[in-house]
Amino acid sequence: CIDQVNTFGDILQLVIVELIYKVCHANPAERSRFIRCIYNLLNSSSPAVRYEAAGTLVTLSSAPTAVKSAASCYIELIVKESDNNVKLIVLDRLIALKDNPSHEKVLRELVMDI
Repeated sequence: CIDQVNTFGDILQLVIVELIYKVCHANPAERSRFIRCIYNLLNSSSPAVRYEAAGTLVTLSSAPTAVKSAASCYIELIVKESDNNVKLIVLDRLIALKDNPSHEKVLRELVMDI
């Protein structure tokens, strides 16, 4: 069922992202079980799901690949979204990522994409 999450509707996908965040926050040992599902949701057709999945991924893992995937998702949202308010909100998330010293090096590679 977890592998088929991309076939679900966007509202159900948002609920799944929130549920994964709550489960992993309450029981950190479960993180590795749900990371792949969150990675799958980064490719959702819904921008809201992608935004939430990227944020959840960064809270679940500080691995460079996770940070890079989340940042790439944010950058793609900024480029594709036409609403300037949405762009500013997503840009704030990128700035928050940059403020973490361990993430700064990973984000340097993506500067030209912005």
